[in-house]
Amino acid sequence: MRAEAFQPIAIVGYGCVYPPDAHNPAQYWQNILNGKSGIMPPPPERWRWELFYAPDRKMEDKTYCKLGGFLENYVFPYARHKLSPQEFPGFNRTQFMILDTLLQAAEMAGYGREHLQGPKTGLFVGNMLGDELMCHISFQFRAREIWHWIRNCGEFNALPGEVREAIEKDFFNAIRGKYPIFDQEHAEAFFQGILAGAVGRYFNASGATWVCDSACASGLLVIDMASRYLQDGSVDLALVCGAMGNMNVTGNVSFAKIGGLSGNH
Repeated sequence: MRAEAFQPIAIVGYGCVYPPDAHNPAQYWQNILNGKSGIMPPPPERWRWELFYAPDRKMEDKTYCKLGGFLENYVFPYARHKLSPQEFPGFNRTQFMILDTLLQAAEMAGYGREHLQGPKTGLFVGNMLGDELMCHISFQFRAREIWHWIRNCGEFNALPGEVREAIEKDFFNAIRGKYPIFDQEHAEAFFQGILAGAVGRYFNASGATWVCDSACASGLLVIDMASRYLQDGSVDLALVCGAMGNMNVTGNVSFAKIGGLSGNH
């Protein structure tokens, strides 16, 4: 696009959900002023870094990075947005973060839902790795395969029958207690490509809807995409959000193997 053809774009509102506890722009700026970092070791309920960390970057199945940006105690603020949980069946955590951020931006702009609906409103989401729900449900799926190998292990079969039964019961109870089952409610929340769909339907935004994955550049890419859609008149208003909701150990180890992570602050 030629520079002389570019028309100015107005940014009318913004919002954020940033680690560790900046659930709105005011708290984010306060954290900056206070020098409060959002980078920390993963909380043990997310994943235990000591099981996966090794400073040797060539060690298999290990990561040299035991740090990340983790949200502390984030719960979607239903009361603030005057909403109820019943309105969002099946939403995953990343979708709630996207919705929260966009509602903050709309509030700053003085826009209600009636201002955001229609075919000339586009929704552009930058994301990589989808939501942690995908990893959790995948583990739920693979649990029986894992148990198959345990059950066929000679050392396991040498145990008394009642001990084997107790171990099997405890194993599957632990899996069911930590990871969700895959049912119709979770189906749409499972796939990365439709992270934006349910959010767009809430706003009745029926224009262009994109989920773009360009790894760490995803948030920047969707700003460029939204700008182009505004410039060519495809949309009059763009809801744009970058969301990284999957901080599972799988992504950490995978990116460590290509040297894509910092080892320290």
